[in-house]
Amino acid sequence: ISSVELNETNKLFEEEKNTLENLKKERASFITELCYLIGYTPYEADNITVSSFDKIEYTGIYPEILKGDIVLNRPDIIKFDIEIQKKKLDITAAKKDFLPKLEITGNLIFSTVVNNFGWEGAVAALIAGATQNLFDGGKRIFTLKKRKIEYETALNEYFKADLNALKEVNDALYALKKDKEIYKNNKKRI
Repeated sequence: ISSVELNETNKLFEEEKNTLENLKKERASFITELCYLIGYTPYEADNITVSSFDKIEYTGIYPEILKGDIVLNRPDIIKFDIEIQKKKLDITAAKKDFLPKLEITGNLIFSTVVNNFGWEGAVAALIAGATQNLFDGGKRIFTLKKRKIEYETALNEYFKADLNALKEVNDALYALKKDKEIYKNNKKRI
C-alpha cells in the first residue's frame, strides 16, 4: 500500500468517524424528543430501551377514525380551555363592577328610660343603602371592552389550536393508513 492510498484511507476513516458522531448526535436528539412526547424527562432517556426496527412488529389494529373527544384531551387544548374559562370569569367580574354596591348597617340600642335595660326600651335600626361610583364609568366600560377582546382573542387561539390538533390527528391517521398499505405491499414482495 502506498502512502497516498494510506492517507486516502485515513481521510475516509476520519470522515466516517465524523459521520458516525453526527448520527449519534441526531439519535440523542430524537430520543430526547421521544422522551418529551411520552412524558419523560430527557434525564430518563437511559430508561428507554431502543431495539432494531426489524424486530418491531405491530400486530394491533390501526384506527380508521378517532372521536373528537380524544382530541379535546390534548394538553394544549385543555390549556386553552382553562384560559377561556378564566376570561369568561374576568368578563363577569367586569360586568359586576357596573352594579351598585349595597351596604346594610344595623344598630341595636337600649334605652335607659326602662329599668334594667329591658327589651321594652330597645330600639333597633336597620339602614340599607346603595352606592355607585360616579367618575370611573369610562374606566369600567374600557375594562369590560378589554376583557371581551381578550376573551375573543383567547377563543380564536383555542379554535386555531383545535383545528391544528384535528389536522395533526388526520395527517397522522392518513400517513399511518398509507404506511400500512406500503408495508403490506412490501410484505407481498418479500
